[in-house]
Amino acid sequence: MWPESKLNGKEAGSTVWDEGSGFCMEGCTMTQRKRLQKAFSLLFVLCLVFSLAGGMSASAEMTLHTGASKEAVSEETNENSEKETEKANAGQAITPVQTEGKTKTPGETAKEKDGRSTEAQGETAQPETAGCTTEAQGETAQEAGGCTTEAQGETAQPETAGESEPHDQTTEGDSGTDAWNQAPITEASAGRRGPQVQNSAITSLEALLKDGSGPVGDVDQWQVFRLNAEFKLPDLTVHEGDTTVITLPEKLKFNQTTEFDIKDGSSNVVAHAVIDGRAKNITLTYTDYAENHSDVSGSFFFYVQMDRDKVSGEETIPLNFDVSGKTVYGGDIHFKGIGEPQKSTINKSGWQLSDLSSEDHTTLQYQLLVNTAGQAIQNVTITDQIKGNGITFDTSSVVIYKGTWVAEHGDWQLKNEQTVTGNYAISWGSDGSSMTINLGNIAAPDGFVIRYKAQSNYGLSDGEVVENDAALKGGQIQPYQTHFNLTYLEAGGSAEGYKYGITIHKENENGLPLAGAKFRVVRVANNSEVGTITTDATGTGSVSGLLKDTYQIIEVEAPAGYVLSESPVEVKPEDFGTDKIAVKNSINQPVKTQVKVSKVWEDQDNQDGIRPESVTVKLLADGQETGRTAELRADHGWTAEFTDLNQYQDGREIQYRVEEVPVNGYTTEVTGDAEHGIIITNTHETETVEVSGGKTWDDNRNQDGKRPEKITVRLLADGEEKDARIVSEADGWRWNFGSLPKYKDGVEIKYTIKEDAVDGYTAAYDGYNVTNAHTPEKMSLSVRKVWADQDDQAGNRPQSVTIHLLADGKDTGNELVLSGEGGWTGSFDHLNCYQDGNEIVYTIAEDPVDGYTTAIEGDAKAGFTVTNTGTDTPDQPKEQKKNRTPNGSNTSKTGSPGTGDNSMLAGYLWLLLLSAGAIAVLLLRGRKERKR
Repeated sequence: MWPESKLNGKEAGSTVWDEGSGFCMEGCTMTQRKRLQKAFSLLFVLCLVFSLAGGMSASAEMTLHTGASKEAVSEETNENSEKETEKANAGQAITPVQTEGKTKTPGETAKEKDGRSTEAQGETAQPETAGCTTEAQGETAQEAGGCTTEAQGETAQPETAGESEPHDQTTEGDSGTDAWNQAPITEASAGRRGPQVQNSAITSLEALLKDGSGPVGDVDQWQVFRLNAEFKLPDLTVHEGDTTVITLPEKLKFNQTTEFDIKDGSSNVVAHAVIDGRAKNITLTYTDYAENHSDVSGSFFFYVQMDRDKVSGEETIPLNFDVSGKTVYGGDIHFKGIGEPQKSTINKSGWQLSDLSSEDHTTLQYQLLVNTAGQAIQNVTITDQIKGNGITFDTSSVVIYKGTWVAEHGDWQLKNEQTVTGNYAISWGSDGSSMTINLGNIAAPDGFVIRYKAQSNYGLSDGEVVENDAALKGGQIQPYQTHFNLTYLEAGGSAEGYKYGITIHKENENGLPLAGAKFRVVRVANNSEVGTITTDATGTGSVSGLLKDTYQIIEVEAPAGYVLSESPVEVKPEDFGTDKIAVKNSINQPVKTQVKVSKVWEDQDNQDGIRPESVTVKLLADGQETGRTAELRADHGWTAEFTDLNQYQDGREIQYRVEEVPVNGYTTEVTGDAEHGIIITNTHETETVEVSGGKTWDDNRNQDGKRPEKITVRLLADGEEKDARIVSEADGWRWNFGSLPKYKDGVEIKYTIKEDAVDGYTAAYDGYNVTNAHTPEKMSLSVRKVWADQDDQAGNRPQSVTIHLLADGKDTGNELVLSGEGGWTGSFDHLNCYQDGNEIVYTIAEDPVDGYTTAIEGDAKAGFTVTNTGTDTPDQPKEQKKNRTPNGSNTSKTGSPGTGDNSMLAGYLWLLLLSAGAIAVLLLRGRKERKR
């Protein structure tokens, strides 16, 4: 098809041919390009035909036959291929291989082509490389002609003349039987088998106390206990969907209907457990975890109790569990029997609500049995309190039943019961964790049962205890209280319960142990305190009985002389793998403390209106004043705190206390201490009020003389004028309206004062005091200098002159310097207008100026003009000075202008030049404007 000269990378003209394919790469003619396109089209059609033919051939070979001879699976063109066929015809056994839970047969093997394995829907691909067979999907590949390959991670097996070694995995139940003796394998028959029952997985069952701490021992009729189960899954036996069913002994029952997952340490689900309370069984359904792992084992637990319908008297009960048809013995328990119920005034019980029909596993059910003794009780009040953060009553769930108590089968039954919830008042605590029910008078033999629910706002953990107290008070009986702990139980695949502990080791900065450090242990999930720790002489302290959860260890008291740790220590669930958490304090400052002071007012909410705006307290250390005070104010909640106090002095703890500066009208009582806080109580018992006050003048000692001789202050009661006082300086500018009635018609009177307006003053009221403010008037005085010297023709004008300010004819010491640079003007500013009530008369005076006379005109308000007139003027020409010659003769110059004349002539010339320049600039600018 291609010219010989164009093969092997040779050039024909400028055309370049690919050495490997013989295709034209560069400089191809139109004819050559058309040939190339036809070649690719033909190649595509051939590939499509071969693909279809190969698929049909693979489908035809799905059925494999056995016998002394075997039909070859494909045609080979070389000698190694024929040898491979002879080995198959010689009766060599080919064993099917189990991969990922699925049995594979030779008909599902994909042969390798050019070192790559292929598989299509379980069909056999024909080999195209002589001397090699490959392994695909985990099957055995045999060596031919020295070529071995590996596919899907399995090792290819070398060929041995006359036989083939079977793979070490066989289909379950086949025991290595020759695969050729089986029926033809199709894709359906080679798939995953259906779910099976596993009765050998459970290795032990044991009855324990509900916290898992030990054997259950004796059991009463209401006792809930734990069953721990351990399992081990046989390798290569358990598959996804297989189940194990554990059925309880007849005399036991589940305490809940629920479901949970059994997981490994990485949260992979091994099995899903479902508890069926009615069927009394728990079913484990396995995932594919066991198919991908070996030596799978684990444990799980669930909770049971005695089935009171199946037991009565005392007996020893063997725990024989049916595990998918196989009996597993779990030991014996001793049942104490069902006795007669005890009569009581009040009794409480509770349980958790948890079943498959509800996703709510945080609801607790409670009931109160009232008056099972059947006695008459007067004025009955019942209180109920749940302890612990995050758990509150469901206020809509309360139901009260009334009837008569009858003892049946070891329990109290309320007969002839009626729902009477609406007949009784129920009150709730502000935080929702307490309630009070008033049942009034209970007649004999009436009894009540009160049922209600409580809700947790967080996920309860297995083994978590919820404490509850209920009490009944009656008129003729002693108060009776009952305490009930409800333990939340949740089945699971790992051990849970109050069995974890925390150990703290306290050290100083030198690594030495410290005793006496106290800590609070707070569970983060519900912010509740679950224990405390105090370190011993070795610096070690611990707390036990905790859940595997997150906690904060908060130091509340440091060892003597050391600073309290500020940051809590956090303990996470994964930290429980170790026994110790170390806390180290680096002490580089003396221990500091603080004293908190609170004010309590016993004055009927300041009904008399005399409570001060603030009070002052003094701090004393060991009875001596420290010089430190604190102000207690209403806007600070009447509290204050002395901080940064040394706690010790010379190794001894300092005793702090406070004293209050006496408060008028109040008696003072100090209680508490520095450690817990000091409370100062001020008591006021008067029923009258005294209205008095004083005048404060803010006018610079009446500088402007505006202060009046007297003022009028009026007393208003609830806005109405009741009295008035005329006050003068003779009264010390103070007033007093005496003791006034506190109330009018049972309503507290509001007293105020009002002052008649004072001209020129503004009034500010502070209680019954008045401050009158007046700002003294100020003024400015301007001075202007005028020179009458024909523009300094004589040249005698000075550079500056000095002006003096006089007040009422007296020099004030203020000076003003006028100069040509300042335009010969200036001013005296911020001058008082009045002195002792009299207006000040301001004048000025000028220092003498040589060669000038001075005239001052004007006044302080209009301003002053100072005119200086030269004494050498043109009207009185001076005698011509004679020039002295070196020899002493006097000569006079004539015929030439004087220096003054020359100066004036030069000035006129400069003025003329400047004017001409200005005109020229204006003309040029006008022309540019017109051009624009």
